[in-house]
Amino acid sequence: MIHPTRRALDIVLAGVLVAVTSATAWAVDGVVLIDQNRALAGNVTPGDAPGFPITISVSGSYRLASNLTVPNENTTAIDVTTAAGSVAIDLNGFTIHGPTVCDISIPPVCSPVAADPSNIFGSGDGIRSGASESLTVRNGAIAGMGRYAVFSFNAPTVLIDSVQVRFSGLGGLFLGGGTVSNSLLTRNGGNAIALNQGIVINNIITRTAGDGVVSTGFPVNAIDNQIGQSGGVGINFAASGAYKGNLLFSNFGGNVSGSGLQTGTNACNGVPCP
Repeated sequence: MIHPTRRALDIVLAGVLVAVTSATAWAVDGVVLIDQNRALAGNVTPGDAPGFPITISVSGSYRLASNLTVPNENTTAIDVTTAAGSVAIDLNGFTIHGPTVCDISIPPVCSPVAADPSNIFGSGDGIRSGASESLTVRNGAIAGMGRYAVFSFNAPTVLIDSVQVRFSGLGGLFLGGGTVSNSLLTRNGGNAIALNQGIVINNIITRTAGDGVVSTGFPVNAIDNQIGQSGGVGINFAASGAYKGNLLFSNFGGNVSGSGLQTGTNACNGVPCP
């Protein structure tokens, strides 16, 4: 016969074991794992309600453990609300999916449009960040969002690295300051990359409805990119910046405009840019 005290202790220990196992199943070396089921269940961070958007209210590292699929073009997948510290999101080879598709025409036409007739685009972003000090997104894809793949205008330091961005209704990336590197942006509505200040390096940008790269306020440097078949300008230096090593071709609004300074050779339609 098992002593009652021992049995009670076993039950308590079993409960602790289950709780620890449940917690550690979603935290590996301090990285919080997110999949579709956990998004629907909620409580990824304090204040995160079930369903989308997934609210990230705590700085730290997060990693996808499956694809994420939002129900419509007006739904954001991940909303970063923490105002302090840094948030790093590793897409881990997975894709954040929305329903928007942009066709192969130049400029591309994207659908579905928003239900609100006053706004032809959806309002959902793949990842939206209000005011976090630092945001990193890497290693995966964001496709089919109603508005932007990543919208993070207020964060002063953003890194987008090794990300495929396609089929965004209003534009690919809309960022405050930082770096976009080693990424593919194709068949997006609007501008592929709108960056207030920073560096765009070693990306492939094709078939966007607007400009390939546009600086929106302060200097943006464009280095070693391939930018072609944009409905607008390949690189639009609305603010100042520098460019070198870029391959620009068949951009309907011209290959380069604005106050950019060539600091090295760039090719425009197969010949050195003037």
